[in-house]
Amino acid sequence: MGDAQTAKQIWLYTLFMVPMTFTLVYPLHVMGAVYATIALLLNGIFIHKAWVLLQAPADQGLARSLFKYSLLYMMLLSAGMAIDSLPVTHHLTAFITTALTENLTWVLSNLPLK
Repeated sequence: MGDAQTAKQIWLYTLFMVPMTFTLVYPLHVMGAVYATIALLLNGIFIHKAWVLLQAPADQGLARSLFKYSLLYMMLLSAGMAIDSLPVTHHLTAFITTALTENLTWVLSNLPLK
């Protein structure tokens, strides 16, 4: 298999993998907002690197960079799961959600409606 075909498969598998990482948030509801934020950032970088490789499939440096990132990606995504499952994270996200809801309610109730 050639470089172009390999880069195309990497691109397709990346596009398949990214939504799968979010199934832990919805519909499974196993992970929360912290994990979702970390996954969004990491997946954005992964998609970018895979896209760059797709544009220049013969560049071994890009391929090596994507491979190294994939190892880091798995480690950081797993760390995101661990961080999201901590009790302090649940308390912090509940506090932030409550504060945002209260502030949004106040702003909406004070909007001049004509």
